[in-house]
Amino acid sequence: MKNCPSCGAENLDLARFCDQCGTPLPPAAVIESVNAPTVEAPAAVLTMTCPECGASVLPGEAFCDTCGASLLNVIQPGAGTDLADQAGVSPTEPATSPPPVAVPQPVTAPAASPAPPAPPAWTDSHPPGRTSLAPARLIVVETSTAVPLPETAQALVGRSDPVSSFYPDVDLAPHNALHKGVGRRHMRLIIQNNHILMEDLDSTNGSFVNGSRLPPRTPQPLHDGDELRLGKLVLRVQL
Repeated sequence: MKNCPSCGAENLDLARFCDQCGTPLPPAAVIESVNAPTVEAPAAVLTMTCPECGASVLPGEAFCDTCGASLLNVIQPGAGTDLADQAGVSPTEPATSPPPVAVPQPVTAPAASPAPPAPPAWTDSHPPGRTSLAPARLIVVETSTAVPLPETAQALVGRSDPVSSFYPDVDLAPHNALHKGVGRRHMRLIIQNNHILMEDLDSTNGSFVNGSRLPPRTPQPLHDGDELRLGKLVLRVQL
């Protein structure tokens, strides 16, 4: 062994550079041995190669004996084999990770297109012909009482007379018709050409529409809101 002149570290006799600081070492003195015993050749020693000059160096050396290059980053022989043996993988073949498993993406069903709007229902611009007086009504103005009209195409309007067993289709007797001059057969309501018409039946006290007296036996059309006066009983038409 010989000591480094710079750091004093011990180095092998054959080392040309210090393993600690890389300082060049003086050559060792050659000592001739007399009758040196025969020594068996040592077992094969693993070596590694200097990355700078390519010279063979011993494992564990910090610097190359030939060029003094640092060997700290050189992989020691056997280290890769041990790690490969532990992992069960050949040192010459890098371990490969299994290929990624493709995760199927959820399939989104295409949104259903909205149904086309339904065509508007067909309607006749002309209402069907009127066949019934109902639901028209006569309103007694004095009491605001509604007198419904029958579901017939014509109706006799007047006041009932139990003595003679006479009962008109529209009886105004409950509305003080006798004292107001309403006759038993005062007028008639009929449907003609889809309109309600009023006909005075030769009444004694007369029939008036909006203040105008009707000639007897002459049907006149009625409109919603018309004012009727039979004698002195005032009614309003509600169609």
